Amino acid sequence: PPHPHTPTPPYPFVLATGQMLFHSGTLSTWAPEMRTINAGTYVEIAPKDAEGLGIAHGERVRLVSHRGEVVLPAHIQPGGTPGILFVANHHAEPRVNRLLDREAVVDRVRVERA
Repeated sequence: PPHPHTPTPPYPFVLATGQMLFHSGTLSTWAPEMRTINAGTYVEIAPKDAEGLGIAHGERVRLVSHRGEVVLPAHIQPGGTPGILFVANHHAEPRVNRLLDREAVVDRVRVERA
């Protein structure tokens, strides 16, 4: 059988979550300087995927998994890998972990225009 996080027709993208190099969220979430540099959560999407879905940079999109959904802006990431999305997991909202199986850092999702 396929790995539980292998993309399937209802969930054709792999969502990877993690920390950004400059911002882990442990203490930096509360630092005003860090909120200026990185004011909120967004999903990084490859240009090819954004074009195929008709999504513009900054447009709000809905990520849907078998566990839940979140809405956040899309950032088209030059050089991004088609089929792979990234969302930093250190902001309090939206709670991107509600999309994932317990203790997972990747899962499969679909992207919808919000």
